[in-house]
Amino acid sequence: MKITLITQYLEGHGGTERVISNLVNEDLKNEYQVLIPKSGKPEWLQWITRTTGYQLKICHAQDTQAQKEFIEKNVLAAEPDIVLGLEGRACVTAYQIRKKYDLHYKIVSWGHTSIAESNIFARQELAFSEYHLAISTGIKKQLIKLGVPAQKIFLIYNPICTVNKKTISTPKANAPFHAIFIGRILLDDQKNVRMLLESMAQLNIPWKLDIFGKGADLPKAKTLANDLHISQNINWQGWMPNP
Repeated sequence: MKITLITQYLEGHGGTERVISNLVNEDLKNEYQVLIPKSGKPEWLQWITRTTGYQLKICHAQDTQAQKEFIEKNVLAAEPDIVLGLEGRACVTAYQIRKKYDLHYKIVSWGHTSIAESNIFARQELAFSEYHLAISTGIKKQLIKLGVPAQKIFLIYNPICTVNKKTISTPKANAPFHAIFIGRILLDDQKNVRMLLESMAQLNIPWKLDIFGKGADLPKAKTLANDLHISQNINWQGWMPNP
């Protein structure tokens, strides 16, 4: 089976990129085409170890029309059986291409963020997909609340690696509380680093915090930590391929 993934903007090193690479690496039964209409530095490409049966293309144009033409050209060339849209606009574009050229592929939405807390999928965009993949029970409930029939939703969660699992040792008695955050640095929205920092500032016990990741709000997060007088407790580790 031929499957085309159309992504949203990818920063180049996040959780969505990790999920895509895991899917491409592990599902060797199907052929994959990954179309990225807009991207930051694609550091995540190092995670893809598969050598055949897939292609990945990045559009470097900045205007929306050129990005749509990029998607249309590559979808027509691939002739997929299924198109997975990682955002609402991707599903709408896939629908328009299918209608324009009288194609017959199925369109499936596969959102990776809360629908209620982002603009990745608008209510009206959900109607352009035949089926929907939900990565959490919360997203499934949101889809149902927005009018999507339950029988068209498949709860799949996220793929994880179960090989080479490491056991985390029990903290030593009387050791400082050690917390770790791994993710994109966004003060609000889903990541809510603001709440994390403000909560840590309320602790009246010894503690330290390691933060792995980067993002648009990194400078603001560091400023907030300074304002809360907790900078000395935080190690900003930056982005790492395998933290």
